[in-house]
Amino acid sequence: MRYDLTTSAGRTGDFHNKLRILLGIDLHELEAAGLTLSQMDWYTFRENPFRWFIAASTEDAEAVWSIVERRSVRNPRIGVD
Repeated sequence: MRYDLTTSAGRTGDFHNKLRILLGIDLHELEAAGLTLSQMDWYTFRENPFRWFIAASTEDAEAVWSIVERRSVRNPRIGVD
């Protein structure tokens, strides 16, 4: 069962899933998406990827979001009740 994005619950579930994906991104995925992070930047991302994402440049945020989108398509059932 996929999220029904025409309902508030479905949209919330989809958003929640994407937040979980953001928490699970690994360094090798960021590098594959074209990002080069210093050790401190990687630490900052791992400690709080949400804050990192908000503060990131548009280009870096788009690279990270492409990872999130790719994973959310691959795992449409995560978070479904």
